[in-house]
Amino acid sequence: MFAFVPRKVAQRNRGPSTAGAPASTSTPPAIPLPTVQKGKGKAIENIVKDDGISSEDLSVLLSLSLSIHALWADPDLRRNIELNKEGYIPLTYLIRNSVYLASLNPAPSEADLVKAIRSHLNDVFEVRMLVTSPSRSVWYGKQHASAKDSMGGYELRWKDWEDVLKKTRSGSRNDWEERILYVECIPPKHRTVAAINRFINALLDLPNAVQSITLPRHHQDKPSDIPKCKGFSLVVLSSVSEVEQLLQSWPWDRQLSSQHEDKSSTDVVMSPEASEARKFGFRVLTKSKWEKLNVEYRTYQQRLLHEMAEATEITNNEHITQAETEEVDSEREVEPPQNLVDDNSMPQTTTHSQQTQQTQQTMPYSPYPYNCLVFVRNIHPETNKTTLRTLLSRGFAENAHGIDYVDFNKGMDTCYLRLSTPSHTNLLETYFTQTPFFQSSGLDNVGSSDDSSGKKPIVVERVDGKREELYWEKVPEKVRKAAVDKAVASQVVRADVGDGVDNPERKKKKKRRVR
Repeated sequence: MFAFVPRKVAQRNRGPSTAGAPASTSTPPAIPLPTVQKGKGKAIENIVKDDGISSEDLSVLLSLSLSIHALWADPDLRRNIELNKEGYIPLTYLIRNSVYLASLNPAPSEADLVKAIRSHLNDVFEVRMLVTSPSRSVWYGKQHASAKDSMGGYELRWKDWEDVLKKTRSGSRNDWEERILYVECIPPKHRTVAAINRFINALLDLPNAVQSITLPRHHQDKPSDIPKCKGFSLVVLSSVSEVEQLLQSWPWDRQLSSQHEDKSSTDVVMSPEASEARKFGFRVLTKSKWEKLNVEYRTYQQRLLHEMAEATEITNNEHITQAETEEVDSEREVEPPQNLVDDNSMPQTTTHSQQTQQTQQTMPYSPYPYNCLVFVRNIHPETNKTTLRTLLSRGFAENAHGIDYVDFNKGMDTCYLRLSTPSHTNLLETYFTQTPFFQSSGLDNVGSSDDSSGKKPIVVERVDGKREELYWEKVPEKVRKAAVDKAVASQVVRADVGDGVDNPERKKKKKRRVR
């Protein structure tokens, strides 16, 4: 029925009391928690929780939650600290409202945070435990419980909290904007908020240089999604000198960075973090320059999309014109005179795709494999690459290895297929033109010919011309070269084998050689 009261406090407060009367509703003074020493020579405690968050990581997230920049950027947090005359803030408030702690799942407990502070931040923060009187609801019922009844737990504050608040009030937006850096190519083992903090501090050789870390959202992320580090982030540092130090040591231009490293590598022994930064091409840029590059990238992206749309329209018009021409030619049934026309001089009608293959044959020096790309429409948005590979490979009959790569993004009803050879493109295009079928669900890798669902059948169309060129420009050069080599090798094999068709003349030559 009664809240826990330490033995020493209970002895001090002994005195006469009225039986049956409720205890005083005033809150006794908080008791500072003593520093727990693990013993001489023992390492600092670094407990790893079940969800993989270590005590050290929790201490980093907690320090970022109460950094000077965090106090400046969050007026509510600063106001709650200023309202308390002693500068304390409840740990429960930070767990609920801190961007860094609220993103953890499951949320850390107060006991976990207290252990992290004792082990890693004992020289930075002070922690105390609140002791409360028995709740009014014990005597008068839950309807009479007040806000004070919910008090309890732990509070913490900066040891020099008055100086921290002065620094917070003196900062301006322009001051902080000058201290923001965009960092890129973060080594894979440092791609969490806590790891980025330690990584940047190690490069600067300073204990608490990082004030804030922001992971930019992907354009496809939902508002409820928690951003994940993809190798880059925005970092706020404590001073402009630290910004200049990183800009000089890890410039955006990697040629300048390599020259600087060549001059200094013989004299200075690099730390493990600096060695990893050099290995993975770590570089930094001011926020203002990063925003300019962002605008240029968006402009370039819009231009590419516009060019692709124009190329698609031109290609569709060419297909329409070619179809109209073939239709007109088929209506003309004028037979030429037999004595004026030789069989070898008869004009041969070819389709648009065959003309493209004849004019654009893949050579070893080609920038990409021609006629090895198709665009697929009307697939199920919840499907996956493995299902699509199985489903679409049915167009190759016995040769099921025609699909080189499935370029598909979750949630889309279209995808690109990179095929091994142009002959696979012809097979796939012909099959889906003659055999329309539907994908009933995301895991349907067989397909159905039933159109009762009202869905559109899967459509496969060849990608050529400008659209083909724009697509392959985004593919890494190493991948393009491998695709070209595969297409060229298939052409050599087809020439030797004769496309699988028996050649009587070749058989006669072989027999003559045997005789």
